[in-house]
This record gives sequence, C-alpha cells and structure tokens, in this order.
Amino acid sequence: MKTSLWTAVLAVIILSGCASDPQTTDTEEKEMETPAEVSSTLAEDSRVRTERRLQLERSMDQWWLAFQRQEYGKADGVAAALETYVNKNFDAVVGDLKTASPRFRKVAAASLGFSGKQEAVAPLLVALRDPFSDVLFGSLLSLWRLSLQPDNIIIPANEITTFLRHGDPGIRSNAAMVLAHITKKGDGALFLPLTSAMEDSNAKVRVHAAAALGALQDPDAVPFLEKGLDDKMTLVRIRSALALGRIQSRRALRGLVDHLEDPEVDVSKAIHKSLMRISGQRIDRIKKEWESYLRNAH
Repeated sequence: MKTSLWTAVLAVIILSGCASDPQTTDTEEKEMETPAEVSSTLAEDSRVRTERRLQLERSMDQWWLAFQRQEYGKADGVAAALETYVNKNFDAVVGDLKTASPRFRKVAAASLGFSGKQEAVAPLLVALRDPFSDVLFGSLLSLWRLSLQPDNIIIPANEITTFLRHGDPGIRSNAAMVLAHITKKGDGALFLPLTSAMEDSNAKVRVHAAAALGALQDPDAVPFLEKGLDDKMTLVRIRSALALGRIQSRRALRGLVDHLEDPEVDVSKAIHKSLMRISGQRIDRIKKEWESYLRNAH
C-alpha cells in the first residue's frame, strides 16, 4: 500500500505511542511505508521523468540536425517517431513547458508541434511569454509545424506579429515562417508588420514575409514585393515574384517584365510564371515579347 511521506511519518508517530494497542496488527505494520521507502519511490519517479526528458531532447536534436542538413527523409522518419512519442506523453510534455528548467522547457516547446493537435496551441502561446529566447524559438517552431497540418489548426496571427520585431533574428524568422502559413486574404492588420518585415536585415525573414504578403493578396503590397525583386538573396526574389503572381494585380506586370532577365534562372522562371498567371497569356520567357505585349495591352 503506497502512502505519502506525510502519512508515513504520521503512522510512525502513532505506532510509537501505541505499541501495545491490540488493534494494530502485524499485517498493518508491514503495509506501512517508511519515510526512507517513500523517498526512494520519489527518487525513482524523478529518474523516470529525467530520462523521458533526455530521450525527447535526443530525438529533437536528431530531427533538427537532419532538417538543417536537408536530409528530409531522415527528418521525416524522426518526426513520425516524435509524433507518436509526444502524443503518448502529451500531458507530461505540456507540464514540462510550465515547470521544467529552461533546457527542458525549450525541448518541450519545440516538440509539441509534432503532436499535430489544436490543444497544443494554447500552451505554446503562453510559452511565448517565457523569458528565455530558446523557449520562444522552440514555441514558434512548433506553431509553424502546426500551421502545416491539413486539419486547419487555428493560430491567432496577432499573437505572432509582435515577434517580427524581436532582437533575435532566429525568432523573427520563425515568426515570419508561421505567418507565411496562417495569413489569410484580407487580414489588413498584417499589412504593416509584413511590409516592414520585407526590410529586415535577415534574409529568412524577408523570404517568409514575401510569402505571407502573397497570401494576404493585397494589391497595395505590390511596390514592396517589386522591391523584393532586387533583393540580393535569390530566394527572396523568387518568393517575391510568386507572391506578385498570387496577388494577380496588373500593376505588377511592368516590374515583373523589367526583371524577367534575372541572372538566376529560377528567379526568371518564377517571374515568367507570375506574368502568365496575371496576364492570362502564354508568351515565351523572352523579355522583348513581353515588352510588346505591354505596349499593345495599353
């Protein structure tokens, strides 16, 4: 019979004062747990908890390393194992997010996104107020993973935009990455934060901000995305071109044609794709032919 520490101590006191009580049987004495036995049980629980946390940390490190190396097959395999593990221990991981050391709060924050659950959003939003930047980084990473779920998990964008101004570029990048997937057409409150993010010193922030502006589909974003066509980072130019195509404003045609001969072929192809999408024309990827189209169209 397992009893708490305080119950065991109280039992010892009562027994010492009533050693001759005929109602106290040998069986009852054998069932009562001493303070030393209770301490041993608590220590064992602590070891189990620590091992669970360390196992989760090792798995997260494996996933992150594979993801950073773009070993996506390996990363997907680890992610599948993490999904099973996190869902099996969901309540314990949420508890770690609230009460563990910064090291294991970071692990809990980064791993909750593998659950694929709407229930993970609320504790992750609370964790965004954690004083340790690693916990913020992990929480935003998890919210990004949740934003990829096909089950339309709801993540309030206004809780994320404030981190576009964070001092840590990794946190800004993760915030922009979340917004790239949760931004909806017509959400005017996101216009200013996203257009400001297009000026960020970190290229990853600009990449994701461009994608989010495409999802916003506001024609007023055209000048900001046209500026992105001159970005020194190739991927920013690609995302800006595709975002202009998604907005489908004819105001973007002139700027797209001007940049059609980008030295990076992938950028040129993205621009060409958006030109055809906006204009509805099937013209070859030749600048002079598009110049002729613009003259005739106007």
